[in-house]
Amino acid sequence: MLTPEQEEKLAQFQEVTSFEDEQTDKIVRLLEHTSWNLDLAISRFFDGNIDVPEPIPIEPPHTVEPDFDFTSFSSENVLLSDIMPKFPKAVPISDTWKFHGGLISDQIPQSTQVRKPFKTVIFVFMLLPRAFFLLGTGIANLLNWIFPGFLKALEGIKNPDEIPSEPKYQYIKQEEGDGSKEASYLEDTQPPAKFEDYFQSVIGEPSDLNIFSGEFNQALEYAKTELKWLLIILVKSGTVSTTKFLKRVLNSPEFCRFIDENDIVLWLGDVNYAEAFEVGKTYGVHTLPHISLAAKVSALSNTIPLMSIVHKSHHTHIQSSTPERICNRLKTFIDHYEPQLVSQRYDKQEQDFARLIRQQQDEAYEASLQKDRERERIKVELIQQELAKELFLKSNCLKIEDHPSLIKDSYTTIQFRNHQGMRVIQNFSQSSTLFDVYAFVDSKIHLREESEKKGITQEELLAEFKRDISQLSEIDLSNYDHYFEFELISPLPRYKLTPSKDICLKDVKELWPNGSVLIESLGDNSDSD
Repeated sequence: MLTPEQEEKLAQFQEVTSFEDEQTDKIVRLLEHTSWNLDLAISRFFDGNIDVPEPIPIEPPHTVEPDFDFTSFSSENVLLSDIMPKFPKAVPISDTWKFHGGLISDQIPQSTQVRKPFKTVIFVFMLLPRAFFLLGTGIANLLNWIFPGFLKALEGIKNPDEIPSEPKYQYIKQEEGDGSKEASYLEDTQPPAKFEDYFQSVIGEPSDLNIFSGEFNQALEYAKTELKWLLIILVKSGTVSTTKFLKRVLNSPEFCRFIDENDIVLWLGDVNYAEAFEVGKTYGVHTLPHISLAAKVSALSNTIPLMSIVHKSHHTHIQSSTPERICNRLKTFIDHYEPQLVSQRYDKQEQDFARLIRQQQDEAYEASLQKDRERERIKVELIQQELAKELFLKSNCLKIEDHPSLIKDSYTTIQFRNHQGMRVIQNFSQSSTLFDVYAFVDSKIHLREESEKKGITQEELLAEFKRDISQLSEIDLSNYDHYFEFELISPLPRYKLTPSKDICLKDVKELWPNGSVLIESLGDNSDSD
């Protein structure tokens, strides 16, 4: 069974290391092995050395033990961090105030119970000699005998600057489109729920003070993440001390300049409202106004920094101090622990920069990989395009030889000529299209060029084409769009034929029942007969 202090250290260890629940037993043995020294245990955890053998009970020898065990006084068991005071942790508040209006149960924690003046008086008398204590007690009892209920009435007197036993107002959000004022929980009138508006109503003019506009937990997380100082100020609206504090301190040019120059996250709250009351309850605030300074630092520079309360300014000190003294006192703590934040900011910048470099490297690698994929895709497409073109040309060359016989009056005769003097006459059926005419000319040109290039006859070349086509049978020509490097022109009247698969020759009067066509290269602008 762990003590409350050990459970707190175990919780701190989990917050820093985020270990799995299955490792709880090992972590407890590790902490016991290191005498519950968090720094040493965390160091061993990140080194991967968390396995600690379970202790084997050994019967102690029957010898006289020394009064002091020097073997237990080692560097692992006694460190400076064990004897130095630690800062109280700055923790987020519970979200219950949002749902219950900040109302608390009848059982108020001891840290938030109202301290009664009579108990304080009794404590002061306890410091005096016993005679004075008996005298004070006797007088109090005598007055209570003469005036029944005197002590009870005395205990009921409350200091107006003390934190209330429960929040006075409940913040109710307006419905969308509702222009009415926000409702009050206990009273018909209440100060503005937004602290900036309340502050302005007290000082009678807009303030230059840079106040954090979000919730407390948001301010705490922002200061923790961005490694900034967080200044928490709690007041109690409707009291004389709060009004003086707002006008004398918060509205002073010195305080506004202090907040801006030190880039402080300033969160202000009124404990009459649920959220600020929850802050006061969580942080053990008794009297108002109250100031707490928090940051992600540690009491010792060689220990792991946590979000901690570095300094608290209590009611009596605030009431008796000028704005300059309050700022100077806060500046003393800021100057002392600022190097820790500077070091963390530098580490964070290095981490962010390293993360940015890795991100840019990953993006550059991904872009390069994408380019390689695109080049490979284009390369494959070009290869497929060349194979499809080869199959298209060779197939059309073989069709020339297999041209079927045509019936009279069911075909047209077309004469082809080019600027090199080549003349070809070919018959085409009436169902042939302009694309078929283009394909015929392209096949003739290809057959002649390949024959001259390889130095073989066209018959030998066609036989070779038959063998090659069997190897290209897997090529799909359904999506192949062939490009012709020439144009066909009917000279009289001049008419340019388009390689359309939808126009039949019988519908072209320039080519039916016969026609003459000039073959013009796309790079040749002259009309050669």
